[in-house]
Amino acid sequence: MYYPVEFTLPDLLNETIRLAKENPTYRYESPIGYNMCLYTEAKDSKTKGCLLGQALINLDPTLRIPLDKEWSCSTIGIVLMYMFESTEQNIPTLNELCTIQRLQDQGVEWGKCIPKT
Repeated sequence: MYYPVEFTLPDLLNETIRLAKENPTYRYESPIGYNMCLYTEAKDSKTKGCLLGQALINLDPTLRIPLDKEWSCSTIGIVLMYMFESTEQNIPTLNELCTIQRLQDQGVEWGKCIPKT
């Protein structure tokens, strides 16, 4: 199953970086705890969800699959594989986004999750 989107992987990376720079000291806290985020929910009201979840929704506010609660425990890698092909060209950006998400899930401040630019 493939879920095509109207934005590119670089668009997603750029939006993720923009959000992290906008909230560099923010630490996402999942309402379900233990290094697991909900893409569309957070424990506090400061954010709408985890870093990549917010970026995805900012790029397409109608996006629900695979961001709804049934997918909330999926790794971002699985979610992104439903949206983008794992081509040689896409692999570095997919890996970078997965690293950003992993760091966020470990409680790292958003500004420290993104590559230094």
